[in-house]
Amino acid sequence: MKKNNDNLIFSDTETTGVKPLDFIQIIQSASIFTDCNLNKISNIDISCKPLDWIVPTLSAYKVHKKIHTLKSNTNHYSMMKDIYDTWSKWTKDKPA
Repeated sequence: MKKNNDNLIFSDTETTGVKPLDFIQIIQSASIFTDCNLNKISNIDISCKPLDWIVPTLSAYKVHKKIHTLKSNTNHYSMMKDIYDTWSKWTKDKPA
């Protein structure tokens, strides 16, 4: 069997709810960048304040307990740009 030598990115998000009709938003994202042997190379863990028109569901916050995001100084655009920039840097020289 041929061994895959690509790096890997594992990612998880937390949101303001679960139903798309509730206009859910990602408020936290964490990613780990590893080599093919699962040795950590780098990671990112970033969160943001919900957008003004998003009404978070109580059940979502009971599950993930990310109450601090409600007072975050980071906006959604900045969080998403940081994630994009980080993943682009991670995959610049080698696919993941």
